[in-house]
Amino acid sequence: RRADAVFFLGLLPMAVAVATWVGLMLPSVLHVTGLRVDHCDLHSHHAHLCALHAGGHHVLLGAIGLLALVVTGWRASKLAYTQWTSAWLISQLETLGAPDSLGPFPVVTVPGSPWVCVAAGGWRRRVIVSGSLADQMAPHHVKAVLAHEYAHLNRNDPFIKVLLAWVGLFALPVTARAVQAQFSDAAEQASDAEAALVVGHLDLAESLVSVAR
Repeated sequence: RRADAVFFLGLLPMAVAVATWVGLMLPSVLHVTGLRVDHCDLHSHHAHLCALHAGGHHVLLGAIGLLALVVTGWRASKLAYTQWTSAWLISQLETLGAPDSLGPFPVVTVPGSPWVCVAAGGWRRRVIVSGSLADQMAPHHVKAVLAHEYAHLNRNDPFIKVLLAWVGLFALPVTARAVQAQFSDAAEQASDAEAALVVGHLDLAESLVSVAR
């Protein structure tokens, strides 16, 4: 419930921005399409926003808007590069192993160290795990770890994290980072809870300690 609440909280800045934009543009759009007469003349005695009629106040708003577009464009470029790089690295890592579809989601076992165990993909959901994990842990602990990653995929956490990162462009960077951190924390706890129902609380706790060691 906490993860879901944080997710919807993270959507609020985008929802407010879209609603504000629609509210500002709708009267002018209705006027241009002939569906409703523009009402600017009715309150021309004070400054107001209109997409049809320019005014002195538009200079300042235009400067603020231009600055916002530049900053947002820079943040979006960095985010796109980071996510493209991550996707490329994961795809390169996958080429080292082979998928095993015995579980609810494909598991790609890759060689080498350090240990890797991560749920990946929004549409092509799978778990990427290093072979050293099975060599260093008891089988029932490996099962608990995989159950945790399956829970992430059941919840679509990888996709939601990407979505929150892009929606975060509508909020201040510090706010966006706080929302993403809170969601990650809540998603980990939710996945632990779901995995505990599958393998039992004791096996899950032991596997967490084993991975930490």
